[in-house]
Amino acid sequence: MYKKIKVAALASAFALSSVCFADGEIVFCNSFDDQFNPENPGTEFASTQISWFAKFDEPLGVPSVVVSLYQNQNETNQQLILREPMQVNPRWNAIGFRNTLFPSEGSYEVAINCEDGTPLANGMVKLVKASDEEAVEVEPKKEEKVGTSLEDLFNRYAPK
Repeated sequence: MYKKIKVAALASAFALSSVCFADGEIVFCNSFDDQFNPENPGTEFASTQISWFAKFDEPLGVPSVVVSLYQNQNETNQQLILREPMQVNPRWNAIGFRNTLFPSEGSYEVAINCEDGTPLANGMVKLVKASDEEAVEVEPKKEEKVGTSLEDLFNRYAPK
């Protein structure tokens, strides 16, 4: 009987250690550096290839998240474009995607959730057709998924 209680207590402790609790906001930008500082952040871009990231006050606390991309059809309807699980380090306080290529111009919502559906962060972005003056043929870049923890950032730039 004692072993069963001990095992149940350990299982409960493990379950609590992987609880999804971070709360963040998505920032859209042209690019961002290794410290997640955005270059030209905004909510409207004249390109279908942009970068975005989410920063959290607390570590994610889970080994994977689900990233979803919705295209807004109108004010009340959305179409799911992509839903993809992503392996993360539970200690990470930030995750980001450089050079994400969206399907076309339009209004999009990006959501990051725990596997159980608990929301972590979401954001809206509008991609518009570039004006004739802004239009430049750009070769798409390879998408890059990145993440870091506050501890890693501190240790990288701490005085030695």
